Amino acid sequence: MGQWMIPFIVSVILAYCFHYPANQISARFKVSPATSSGIIITLLVAVCTLVGVFIIPLVQKSAIVLLNKISILVNTVSAESINNAIYDSLKKIGINQPIDIGTSIQNYTRTIVSNVPRYLLKFIYTGKSVIYILIFMFMTPIITFYLLRDWNKFVRYSKVLLRKLTSPSVLELIQNINNRLAEYIKGQLSLCCILAIIYCMLLTVIGVSESVVCGLFSGMISIIPFFGSFIGLGVTLAMCLNDFSIYQYFSTVLVYLLIPFIDSNYLTPKFIGEKLGISPFWMMFSICATTSVLGTAGLFLAVPLTVVFATISKTFLDPEK
Repeated sequence: MGQWMIPFIVSVILAYCFHYPANQISARFKVSPATSSGIIITLLVAVCTLVGVFIIPLVQKSAIVLLNKISILVNTVSAESINNAIYDSLKKIGINQPIDIGTSIQNYTRTIVSNVPRYLLKFIYTGKSVIYILIFMFMTPIITFYLLRDWNKFVRYSKVLLRKLTSPSVLELIQNINNRLAEYIKGQLSLCCILAIIYCMLLTVIGVSESVVCGLFSGMISIIPFFGSFIGLGVTLAMCLNDFSIYQYFSTVLVYLLIPFIDSNYLTPKFIGEKLGISPFWMMFSICATTSVLGTAGLFLAVPLTVVFATISKTFLDPEK
């Protein structure tokens, strides 16, 4: 039942993110919650349609280019050269022991490169997958509409239930968690959009052939603290393998060093500020822990979960209370 619950989970997340704009539309234009929810869903469907028409073909083309580039790299770099590089590095620190890691790395990479297109096509053309995709596409907007329409009722009934079951301090804690999550989501989405635009512009100036896709990917993946910029750099360099000059490689690396520096010192304090108040140590620990438990999804859920646990711990471990 796991994959069939995804539309409901996605709908709850969308409703949580867009209930505030829906309430603002309802209050400003004096319309019913159903009408404001319909407006939000219509805009979401329109944006998804534009993404499907314009962005997905670019991503598809870029994915094919990336797979071809990685295949060339795998076939070019031999296991012997990998082993020699590792042996030379270990020799510098006093370890004089030959290690055969290159063969394993090369075989593992070749397996991934050869299997990804096959499994992707199998997923697309399997009847069950097609049905699931159709259900996801049609059910998610409908479920989100009903959740948005009745979101204020859910909140009101939840507060009544919590007042009967818990103390006022628990209600205050839940409200603090909600406020901090809302501030983080709003600030992080704004940051991702700004960074995506900056990456697209600079990569276009450098001469990256897939600058739009690489820029959008780098901006969106920046939601992952610390590691997002390195992932974006790796994908961009892989896309431009054998097409770049030394100057372009250097410029690309400089861009992926400069933009995260500007982000961490100027953009993040402006859009998120000190609202999170979480130590980088705990942030990195959270990324590693959630990734080990939840896999790839943990990279994206690490910060929200850390915000929740940090709010709870600060509430109960505040020395002033």
